[in-house]
Amino acid sequence: MKIVAKALIRDEVGDLLLLRRGLTHPNFPEHIDFPGGEVEPDESHIEAVKREIQEETGLDIPLENIQQVYLKQLPDSLTHVLFLANVSANKPEIVLSWEHSGFEWLPLEQLSSLALPEGVDDYHLTVLDYLSA
Repeated sequence: MKIVAKALIRDEVGDLLLLRRGLTHPNFPEHIDFPGGEVEPDESHIEAVKREIQEETGLDIPLENIQQVYLKQLPDSLTHVLFLANVSANKPEIVLSWEHSGFEWLPLEQLSSLALPEGVDDYHLTVLDYLSA
């Protein structure tokens, strides 16, 4: 069973962090992304998302500022776990990993209304399911 944990990171004014996958990303290059990735066998979902946030954005968010908000079981034994992570700054400095080529902070309403790219990542659809619930 594969588990992927991702996070919606919200700054102090409520804007959400979106990442842009780089051209060399092995999955969905140039698509919008959210910090996160696969849960390793020796870690919990929240430990995985905290680690992935640090690796992909440089943000060290305390565990008490990260909460699970949604879980979705997909076919082929794939589980998506979505977290909400709050940072106590307005648009904090982001240090991107090799996986991403850019980022932006968007209000929730703008994120919900973005056009979906062709062949969109299932995780993006999971985020939209959560936002529409």
